[in-house]
Order: sequence, then C-alpha cells, then structure tokens
Amino acid sequence: MPEILKAFIDPFFDNLPAQLVGVAALLIIIISYQFNDRKHIVFLQFFSGIFFSIHYLMLGAATGGIINVIGVIRAAVFYYKGKYKWSSVAFWPILFSASGFVIAVFTWQGALSLLPAVAFTCTGIALWTQNPRISRIFFMSSSVLFIIYNFVSTSYSGVVTELIAICSLLIAVVRFDILKLQDKK
Repeated sequence: MPEILKAFIDPFFDNLPAQLVGVAALLIIIISYQFNDRKHIVFLQFFSGIFFSIHYLMLGAATGGIINVIGVIRAAVFYYKGKYKWSSVAFWPILFSASGFVIAVFTWQGALSLLPAVAFTCTGIALWTQNPRISRIFFMSSSVLFIIYNFVSTSYSGVVTELIAICSLLIAVVRFDILKLQDKK
C-alpha cells in the first residue's frame, strides 16, 4: 500500500470508535441543513454537538471537544430565542463567541486552536440569525475552517462530515435561494 495512503488509513482505524461517533454526528448535521427553519436547524445542531464533543475528546482534540460542549449549551439557549426574553438578549452570541476564544487559549495547541474558535463564532452567527440564507453562508464558512482542523486532528469522519455538509449546504442554496422552493412544514 502506498505510504501516503497508509498515513491516512492507519489513524482512522487506530481511532475507530471515535470515528464512528463522528459518523453519528455527521448524519445528524446533514439532516439539519435540509430544513429552511431556524428552530429545526438549531434543534438538530444541539444533538450533533453532543456527538462531536465526544468525538473530539476521544481523539484528544481538546479545543474542538470543549468548544462543542459549549456549542451544545449555545444550541439550547438559541433554540428558545424568540420564545423567552432571557434567550433573545443580544449578548448571547457575543458571550458564546468570546468563550470559544477563551477555550482556544486554555487548550492552546498552536495556531490550530484558532480554527475551531473562529468556526464556532461563524456557527453562532448562523444559529442566531433569523435568516436561513445568512445561516447557510456562515455554516459554510465554519465548515471550511473545520475541514482544516479535522484533517490535522485526524478526525477523518469530521473531514467527511464537513465535505458532506458543504454539499448539503449547496443543495439547500439551490433549493431555497436559487429555485425558491418552500420547505413543507
């Protein structure tokens, strides 16, 4: 087997349980992008965050793991945005974004730690906005940053997740932004 291929395959199978948890997160997140409703997107992002937290922590990728734990809390708060006054206060996105950078500092693994922090901020904007079109743009930015982080962290299921997420987002852009199809509720 060519050495370059072996360098990618071995870490995947060395961390198979972690990769399988990542696959579960992948399935949940792909489904989330196919909704044109913020509540559904946030609800499913909550569950994907739980699986990604476990996945990254199993891989020893502390920044990604802890940021996803905070992401689960963020999804829970954002889910209730508009329903309760406490959850609709504009300081939430700022607080969560700042927490991502604080986590990056405390789990510092070099400049690599900045990638999930910036991606976390992009996802926070995507989840906070009421406009699904803007959400898709920020989710796309987050995915690009996480592809790099996942690759370096040997989260190959994470790389696949982000590549599929980008494809899913592009499908949603075609469906909702270009063809203007309505989501059936």
